[in-house]
Amino acid sequence: MKLFSLFFAFLILQYSNAKGQEIISLGARSAGVANTSGTFEDPYATFNNVAGSASLTGVQFASSLENRFGLRSLSTIGFASSINTKFGVPSIS
Repeated sequence: MKLFSLFFAFLILQYSNAKGQEIISLGARSAGVANTSGTFEDPYATFNNVAGSASLTGVQFASSLENRFGLRSLSTIGFASSINTKFGVPSIS
């Protein structure tokens, strides 16, 4: 019974921690396809799918601004940069 009580308390605590989690996909293209941007290979892959940035060439920059409901506290801003080198594609966001 003690083990069951601990397990139940653990589940309750995990549920309360997960309430504030939100997946934020940046970029208009990602928002246009209902945030299903797992296969895109564009500069916004740095935000949404880092593996997609492997095919980028040259130096690329991306920026995004989303203003939700006109409230400053719900706005998201993002900047990203990628550069193709002979060792891979390092990205900074």
